[in-house]
Amino acid sequence: MNIPLTTQTAEYELAQACRAGNPAAQQSLYRLYAQQLMKLCLRYVANEEDAKELLTDTFIAAFQNFKQFDYKGEGSVQAWLSRIAINQCLMHLRKSKLHFEEMNELHVEQMYSDERALQQMSAKEILSLVQQLPTGYRAVFNLFVFEEMTHKEIAALLLISENTSKSQLHKARQLLQKKIAQQKQEIL
Repeated sequence: MNIPLTTQTAEYELAQACRAGNPAAQQSLYRLYAQQLMKLCLRYVANEEDAKELLTDTFIAAFQNFKQFDYKGEGSVQAWLSRIAINQCLMHLRKSKLHFEEMNELHVEQMYSDERALQQMSAKEILSLVQQLPTGYRAVFNLFVFEEMTHKEIAALLLISENTSKSQLHKARQLLQKKIAQQKQEIL
């Protein structure tokens, strides 16, 4: 049985069926969101096998905790699943001894010098560059850029100082800028 998801009502019904433990609904939910959540996991961990495991852990946690899910309108299922996936990724990174470099003095953050090079890159190419970042840089970069968290929120989440969060973001941007420039040179 495939439960279609075409309207807000259908999304609500799918959530209710998952809450009741309906296997067909759970399968539909998985099919609907697995690809998006896999991409999210790959932003945090570069290893595809780890990302697959984190995706599985995300759905297991979701299905086990669906009774706690509070439907708040269209898109809330995806937002809830994304939050679970991010938490799974961060727990994985903490377990693997996420390393951050402390920095007392922070340099002024620089924006990408060549915006056109970035605009000419595909999402897949950008994801590949983000995946090449060291783990600490990648975690802070994802939380700041994609999840739109503040340095204070990131620091609390990762148990680091705000300055460490800022320095990791700065270094991630510098490294991405360097990699984008290298890629631009390869194209020329």
